[in-house]
Amino acid sequence: MTAQRGPYSKTPEVRARIIEAASGIFAASGYRGTTMKDVAAACGLTAKGVSHHFSSKDELLMAVLADRDIQAGRAAEGASDGAPDILFDALAESLRKPRLVELYSVLSAEAIAPDHPAHAYYEERYARIRAELSLYLETIASKPLGDTELSAVDFATLLVGVIDGLQIQWLYDEQSVDLERLVRAFVRRLIASGSHEPTRS
Repeated sequence: MTAQRGPYSKTPEVRARIIEAASGIFAASGYRGTTMKDVAAACGLTAKGVSHHFSSKDELLMAVLADRDIQAGRAAEGASDGAPDILFDALAESLRKPRLVELYSVLSAEAIAPDHPAHAYYEERYARIRAELSLYLETIASKPLGDTELSAVDFATLLVGVIDGLQIQWLYDEQSVDLERLVRAFVRRLIASGSHEPTRS
C-alpha cells in the first residue's frame, strides 16, 4: 500500500507549519479566541486540511505545548547539572523567541479555568518546576535557607512567581526590563540566603 499523498498527506513539515501558525494565534488570541479556521488561514490550508492533521482544537493545543517543551528542553541540553544553569539556558532561549514567551503567558493565565484543556498541563508543570527548584535549593543550603520562616518550597514558589511576572513586564517593554539579569540576580540572592559558614565551637 502506498503512502498517502496530496494536500492532506500527514507530513512532518505540514504538521510543523500548523503548529507554528497555531502558536502565534494562541499567543495573540488565547485558546478560546482561536478557531481552526484562523489556524488554517494562517498556514495556507483549508480547515479540513488542518483537521486532517489535528482532529480537534484541544489536540492542536496540546501539540503546541508539547512543541514548546521540546524547544525548552533543547536549551537545557547543554547546561550543567545545576538547576539554575538549566533555568538560565531555557530562559535565554525563550527570550530569543518572544512569541513563545507570549504563548506561555497567555495560556497559563487562561488555563486557570478548570475546564480549560491545558489546565492539567499547567497544574502539573508548575508543581514539577517548584519541586525541582526546591530540591536544588535544599541541596545547596547548609540549613533551610537561612534564618527565615520560608522553606525551600516557598523560595521556589517565589522564584517561579518572579519569572512569570517579569516575563509579562518584558513583553510590554523589552528595552527597559532586563529579564535575564534580574532573574540571575534573584537566584543569586536565594542561594546566598541559604549558604552559611560552618558553626565554629
